[in-house]
Amino acid sequence: MKVSFTIGMGQDMRVNNISTRVLTTNLMNNDKLDVTFLNAPIMSHYYSHQNMDQYQKMFEDKDPIMKQATPAWYNALRVAVGNYQHNNFIVDELKTDILFQSCSVTLYEINTLATILNSGVRLMIGGPLPSTYSFDGLRSIISQYVKPEYMKNLMIVKGYVDLTTDLYKLAKDWKDTTITENDYSTFWDCEDDYTIDKIKGMRRFSGHIDMSFMDGFFPYKYSTFILDNKCWWGKCKFCTYYKYEAKEDFTGGASVEKIAQNILNTLKKQGNNAVFFVNDYFQFTSKYKAIMDILKANGIHIVIFTGVQMLKDREYLENVNKYVSAMLIGVESFSDFGLDYINKGYKYADIKEANSMMKKHLKRDCFLQESIIIDLPERNEKDVLVNYTRASIEKEDMRNAGFSINYSIKPLLVNYDTKDAFIDNKWLSVNEDEDEYLIGRHLVFKYLREMGIATNDIYKQMSVPLVRFDEDGEKMLSDFRILTHDLAADVFRWQGVLRGT
Repeated sequence: MKVSFTIGMGQDMRVNNISTRVLTTNLMNNDKLDVTFLNAPIMSHYYSHQNMDQYQKMFEDKDPIMKQATPAWYNALRVAVGNYQHNNFIVDELKTDILFQSCSVTLYEINTLATILNSGVRLMIGGPLPSTYSFDGLRSIISQYVKPEYMKNLMIVKGYVDLTTDLYKLAKDWKDTTITENDYSTFWDCEDDYTIDKIKGMRRFSGHIDMSFMDGFFPYKYSTFILDNKCWWGKCKFCTYYKYEAKEDFTGGASVEKIAQNILNTLKKQGNNAVFFVNDYFQFTSKYKAIMDILKANGIHIVIFTGVQMLKDREYLENVNKYVSAMLIGVESFSDFGLDYINKGYKYADIKEANSMMKKHLKRDCFLQESIIIDLPERNEKDVLVNYTRASIEKEDMRNAGFSINYSIKPLLVNYDTKDAFIDNKWLSVNEDEDEYLIGRHLVFKYLREMGIATNDIYKQMSVPLVRFDEDGEKMLSDFRILTHDLAADVFRWQGVLRGT
């Protein structure tokens, strides 16, 4: 069976995580599959950069927040451009009638999937994120943009692929399916890298890709790995975490030495000097510390995702001091009202306590990046300004204490599978016809349309158009439009960081 394999357009070729290596090795090991690994993603990645300065300037001119948080938007624009303007690279390169695509079913990627299906290609998509949708729900979204006669060419696979998964059998059966049995220990037998080993154009294009925007994003060039998806909290109302079938340990019984060596080999191959463990709220288990001991002994920098509650604990901070060079911290808001609405489990006082603990016990060379969700509910516009004023004060306080810290941005996104838990119809309501009072991700996509990047309204099928109200029941503008230029600069202007060695 002749098949092709690709990943999402516009993805960063030098971050590529373990799932792509598993898929690459699985496909290569199956003697019933004759696999072509497509050049399209690296071509898209390269060409997306050619006009990025132009798009970035157009995007920055929309609102103060956008102008002040350049690095955060750069990444989003690159992926958007790839999926809206370069998806024909896949169709033009295809020489097989079956395409396997590892995708995260993002708002952008649906456009690429529709383009592929409308060309008559049989398309199998999979990965853990499709598990956050029902089969019927995802098909309903995609079918809005695909000719009816081609929907039979789509196959959706939920769950995790390992080396025991028979992708040939799945393709032969051609019906939506969920993978329920896994041997995660096989993850650490996979070292062939799709982007480095298999893409023929990698050498030609990669040296010409400008990655300087990352200088203010993280101080290290990293590859991503995930050791588990066991979120200790798992109650945030905006999250699709509860949609996962199980909380998994991806080390799968493999030895500490084997896991560490796999990571080291991957970093060397990808030319990176750091590993980003994207576990939800990283926990310092004895096994993970043993893995990190080996990585640190080999001069590798470690980046983790963590949260406010963890950073209030001195023992946790001592582990950070021993192992970690940078942290992505899911703060989300500095408003008690906003934090309560999304059920984060802490308040502004806890953020202040975490910052106090870090000032007392954390090494100053640990880089901090904290996320803020744009357009969460607030009582009124005054409270919106209080939220960002607090963010500005806390950032300035941490910088004065000697830390390098920036805020990243997440525009509010509510999809149709989470809307019942999120929308209360008092502070937030669905409104498909609103324009002036659009908030969150829909406002960002409105700007993409105005800039000529987005060419359709696929995002309206993927997320709920929201309007928020104040305590008097009046519509509230987006944070993008409430913030002054000065306050946006205080909060979102990025401080450059030295690239690690």
